[in-house]
Amino acid sequence: MPLKKGSSNETISSNISKLRKEGYPENQSIAIAMNEAGKKKDPKGDPKMEKKPGTKKERSEVAKEAREGKDIGHKGKNFEKIADKAAKEYGSKEAGERVAGSIMWHEEAKKAADKRESARKEEGKAQEARRDELRKRRK
Repeated sequence: MPLKKGSSNETISSNISKLRKEGYPENQSIAIAMNEAGKKKDPKGDPKMEKKPGTKKERSEVAKEAREGKDIGHKGKNFEKIADKAAKEYGSKEAGERVAGSIMWHEEAKKAADKRESARKEEGKAQEARRDELRKRRK
């Protein structure tokens, strides 16, 4: 059955319901309905949607060094513990290290998002201070 056209919340909700009735999983239904409406998921508050730290080339170099066993400066909190636990669950040391590496990048993305947010707040404070200064001069 074709989906409704439009980008209102009502239309999106209707399309999600229609897709769910057709047997699509919830997340896939949401993604299809949002795509049909020409909208993207709001990345605010979702660390998975945040931009990863550094350029792709920089991340690639760090990953390459880590695979070669070189010191990359840090592995993140409890890297070995996470890797060991995941290795038991997924059946191999390599799988455990992939999981721990993924968590490490996820944590780096959170840190980068926090830094961007702090920078935005500082810029807002600086702008407010400049506005106050201009108001004082006008008086």
